[in-house]
Amino acid sequence: FDPRLLGTPSSVDTSDGGEQGGNTENDAQPSDTTGDTAESNVTRRRLNQAEGGSPVKDIHSASSLLKVPFPTGAFWTNLVLKPTSDEGLSYPIFAYPYGFKWSPTTLVTSYPPLRRKVDATSIRDVFNPDLTFGSEEAVANRHVLSFDPLSVSVRFLISDHRNRSNYWESYIVRGSPYVTIFYRAATPVITPLSIFKSVMCPRDESGKYNSAPAHTKEQIEKGDSGSDNDKQTTDSGAWGVCSSKSDGTSNSNVLLTGVQFLLQTQENLTWMVFASSPITFLYDGAAKRTVKAVEPFSGVLRFALVPPPADDSGVTGTGFPGIHDGVQLSSSSGVKRLIYHASVYPVAGHVTWEFQKEGSTNSNGVNQAISSLVGGGGTSGGSLSSINKYAKVKFEFDTLSMADASQGSTDKSSLHSQLLMLSLPHHAELMDGSDILKNEQFDLEYHCIKGRMIPIVGTSWQYQETLPSLGFDDDDALTQIATMDGGIRQTILDQVKKDLVRVLPTFDENVYGFGKQVARLAQLVHISYMLSSPSAANKSHKANKKDTKAAPHTNASFVQEGLDSLRRLLCTFLRDGQKDTLMFDSQFGGIVTKDGLEDTQADFGNGRFNDHHFHYGYLLYASAILGLYDPHFVHDYGAYVDSLLYDVAYSSNSETASVDDNFFPFTRHMNWYDGHSFASGLFPYGNGKSQESSSEAVNCYYGAYLWSKIRYGDGGATDSAISSRKDGTDFARLLLAMEIRGAKTYWHMM
Repeated sequence: FDPRLLGTPSSVDTSDGGEQGGNTENDAQPSDTTGDTAESNVTRRRLNQAEGGSPVKDIHSASSLLKVPFPTGAFWTNLVLKPTSDEGLSYPIFAYPYGFKWSPTTLVTSYPPLRRKVDATSIRDVFNPDLTFGSEEAVANRHVLSFDPLSVSVRFLISDHRNRSNYWESYIVRGSPYVTIFYRAATPVITPLSIFKSVMCPRDESGKYNSAPAHTKEQIEKGDSGSDNDKQTTDSGAWGVCSSKSDGTSNSNVLLTGVQFLLQTQENLTWMVFASSPITFLYDGAAKRTVKAVEPFSGVLRFALVPPPADDSGVTGTGFPGIHDGVQLSSSSGVKRLIYHASVYPVAGHVTWEFQKEGSTNSNGVNQAISSLVGGGGTSGGSLSSINKYAKVKFEFDTLSMADASQGSTDKSSLHSQLLMLSLPHHAELMDGSDILKNEQFDLEYHCIKGRMIPIVGTSWQYQETLPSLGFDDDDALTQIATMDGGIRQTILDQVKKDLVRVLPTFDENVYGFGKQVARLAQLVHISYMLSSPSAANKSHKANKKDTKAAPHTNASFVQEGLDSLRRLLCTFLRDGQKDTLMFDSQFGGIVTKDGLEDTQADFGNGRFNDHHFHYGYLLYASAILGLYDPHFVHDYGAYVDSLLYDVAYSSNSETASVDDNFFPFTRHMNWYDGHSFASGLFPYGNGKSQESSSEAVNCYYGAYLWSKIRYGDGGATDSAISSRKDGTDFARLLLAMEIRGAKTYWHMM
């Protein structure tokens, strides 16, 4: 880990400026990380996107970004970890549809689906440096500027300006079809993977430069290019302003001046370029390797790949010579959309949620499957009239406009209708569809490792998740227990009695091994309790409905002995009675193992925040079972278990603007855009992030839900301010619902 890549604010003049990916369920390979001192950051001001555009608090904290709690599971952590041996480039991060790497002087982007590799055991999207962005001026240093659940911003500071007023920066927002870079008094330089095949101005349908139909907003939204009578010659028509100059020879340099350009690479990739104000580029026609501005530029550049058509398998191809020439592009509804929406760009994103007893009526098959899978239609989780059944998840994007060069107020409604983003399949299937563009409105197809991305217009999205309400047992199981044949019941109990004294947890085990063993013991205790009395199922059913702690009843002696064993082992572990004790890491914020801190390879990388949801999920489940039968455990050890809960399911501290304490990051492993968790912590990983075990990720949030239910009831809290949070148990249910959907959609495809 390199803390120099995270900054602290310093005084800076900004008066004249604006301010993946592959993932497979394979084990990550931990490697050691190093660090030094923190570098400087700078402060910018955002504008409130609410009505009136009044200033809001600076999105960049007034203290170092290297502070606890640090988001060790964020999609962008490769940027601040040990780089590759390839020119100091980082391992990739994946924002979809693009992947990104950075070096000390450059930012590199790729469209990985172009090189998809499919074999019998894996699907991989390969990162190649399709475009590299930099500046003519030397870069002094670079750092992460800000982050949130949906984005990360990075800045490169120009070396010859000690007051750090000259720089360039990029806003990497998940789901953006554009690469967005802001330059402040810096000279842009763009380099392709191999060479540029052509650099040109866009053309109209007749093949002419600077002559294009001035489409209305209504025509754009309908995908209509208008009739011949609608066309008019204009210097600011639908395809923008651009002029070019050269001596006419094949290898001559070309000067292009304007606000819209086309770059075509040797790999037959076509990139559209949009500038917030006129800029002049020089194309080196001899080497064909660079396009750079002729002087320092202050403004925004946006780059949008026009994705090649998909082949029959749904994967984009690479060999489509001539398919994206200027004339054909001008008739594409998707290209028109990219042009129309280019002026509004996202700079940050926020995630919010609210819980409801009643949901929308557009329930789909996946929602119904989740409800069925985890008992959403039953009563074992409590009275359905008294608990929330749905969660409404909302993504909101902060936006700026190219048209607002002074960074002044912009009408919120106009920004909402102009922001173009891309959603993943699981987002689109849960939305009402009103902001989703139909195929005839957007005829381009962007892909990522998770499938085809769906174009959507608006600064906010929202979708509905059905919350699971399984509780400790589902209704079918309770019914079967209550009606079970006595002989079968006794046979099971005889086996459970033997199993309760076999393979018991040992304190020499690492946290993962101990957790699996103690969870097994807890499940055996629960089974023995449920089967040891003919009325056990009814008692458990009633207890779950009322959301109370089930009082222990008279059991066979081995049942009580099993419960005593569970209590002894779990309480000793929580009191640091094991060899590999748990500790709080004050450097990053989180519960880690002693061995993991001392050796990065130990405990599967626990000390560098690998796999915490796997490790602590078992402990949360075991604690919930013990708490169900022993209320004293909840009273005496609740705070101990809460620390594990908060480590993996904390509901605050989601971004640099709103850190509320010094303990835990926001949902350490859950990635809200991807819709599931990633296991990787502070280890560089070639595919961005890895999951490794979707079933154990589900188990984590199931354990978090059960513990929250026992500890706090159906309201509950998943942050330290218990009195101020009443949705903690529902929050854990939401994480569980998301993880189940993610596993079913993206991992369990057979």
